[in-house]
Amino acid sequence: MKFFSCVADFAHTWQELASALWQRYPNPFSKHVLTEDVLERHVMTDGKLYSLKLLTKTNPLPRWAIPLYNGPKFVTIVEESIVDPITQTFTTYTRNISLSHFMSCTEKCIYKISESNPENSQIEKSIWLDSNMGYGLKRPILEFSMSRYKSNQVKASLGLEYALTHGLPPTLKERLKLKTDKFTETAKQSTERISKTAILAISKAEEAKNKAKSKAELAKSVKASEG
Repeated sequence: MKFFSCVADFAHTWQELASALWQRYPNPFSKHVLTEDVLERHVMTDGKLYSLKLLTKTNPLPRWAIPLYNGPKFVTIVEESIVDPITQTFTTYTRNISLSHFMSCTEKCIYKISESNPENSQIEKSIWLDSNMGYGLKRPILEFSMSRYKSNQVKASLGLEYALTHGLPPTLKERLKLKTDKFTETAKQSTERISKTAILAISKAEEAKNKAKSKAELAKSVKASEG
């Protein structure tokens, strides 16, 4: 068995991170994720939210392992998650239910508030890999799988960051800004309409004044000629 753990920080609040986790697929960095289905979701007696998902992902094998396996080119994965709004933790447990005879992978992720900055969030990942393959194949399978897992962490982080920046609904501050901008634009348009109306009214008044003046001068001229 092989074990690996890592910690990463995100410049987002825990609430934002938890929201993004529900909508991280699809994203440009996780094209290997083919399907994601929610099988069960309910609120537990202690107020925590439990979810059970079924995912399928592509699972390309190294060339040396292709002769050992002739099954489907994807792996089926079960993901259980528990969200605790009191402690503000989002914990996921993931394991593969296909290809388990070839290699079994169990992953635990804890998404929580960052210990160094309460305005940020943090993820703690732990993974256990094992294989039942014999004939000297167990070690290379585990080493290859661990190497792939570590290299995929970059894409996983980029995919989650993408969900954080593209999939979140606008915050209260952003909604207020949108309303303020809309109000400002409406006020600006109203001011422009009022200005145009005022200019038109002044123009018409000036035109009427000029006509009256011309009419008065004409009447005066006629009267002078008659006298």
